[in-house]
Amino acid sequence: MRYPKSWNEVNLAQLHELDLLRQRTDLDAEEIMNQILSVLSNEHIEKIEELPHNERIAAYRKLTFLNEYPSKKPTRKRYKI
Repeated sequence: MRYPKSWNEVNLAQLHELDLLRQRTDLDAEEIMNQILSVLSNEHIEKIEELPHNERIAAYRKLTFLNEYPSKKPTRKRYKI
């Protein structure tokens, strides 16, 4: 499975899903990890849960960019008419 390496590789829909996950209080740490991996890999949660635990942990540890919320606003190109 492929996971993004930075916020630049995360699309708006994924960012929205991650934000919704951040607000949930009914999931434990492992469920949140699995959901994050599912969102970022575009795979069903069942496929993520089938992976060995150590493989999920290793993938999650590579997502360190998630510790800092994207701060830069997208730049817009402006054209004079």
